[in-house]
Amino acid sequence: MKIQEVIDRLMAYHPDLGDAETCDGIKFGDAQVACTGIVSALVPTVEVIKQAISLGANLLIVHEPTSYLTPDWSEWRADFDCQVYDEKIALIQAHQLVIFRDHDHMHAHQPDQIFTGVLTYLDWLPYLTATQTVPFGFTVEFPESKTLHAINQELMTKIGMNGLRYVGNGQARIKKLAFVGHLFPDAFIPQQEKEDGTWTDYATELIKSMAQDGIAW
Repeated sequence: MKIQEVIDRLMAYHPDLGDAETCDGIKFGDAQVACTGIVSALVPTVEVIKQAISLGANLLIVHEPTSYLTPDWSEWRADFDCQVYDEKIALIQAHQLVIFRDHDHMHAHQPDQIFTGVLTYLDWLPYLTATQTVPFGFTVEFPESKTLHAINQELMTKIGMNGLRYVGNGQARIKKLAFVGHLFPDAFIPQQEKEDGTWTDYATELIKSMAQDGIAW
């Protein structure tokens, strides 16, 4: 089976978004080659790419961008060099990987397909409300109210978190809550193309700052 056939089946499963502009699609590689294996991951880190190579897979399906840039172009367009991105590209090209991004279509499902996984881990799927009005998120309603402290403990235990920070009264009782996913990209630094053709947004400026401070990321 060709990689393109795998992608076609995946897209047939998703809602049809028509002519809507999305960030989904093939980011690297030739989809007309035979598929030797499939790896799916949330983020295409260097370690994930290396693992796909070690497994002999040539199709990597991911949710988040390869380039860290919000539009996820197949080239680096920030105004500084990124060694991690360069390492990714070298591995992808050397091993002829195909990277397919599946983001907007996953979130277009009702319920949202990303957060359905979170609900499954938490055993909260039966509590999902019928009407989803929270963008990139969901609401749940428990049969009986729980304290905020108990909910926090449940999150840490079931998801495997080492800790959790919160603001509020830990003894407050909660019956209905909303999960809102993602940090809004324009919250701090607007996404924009500069006059010199380079791109800036919150993620790339954060990476730039960390690199300047000598912080490994």
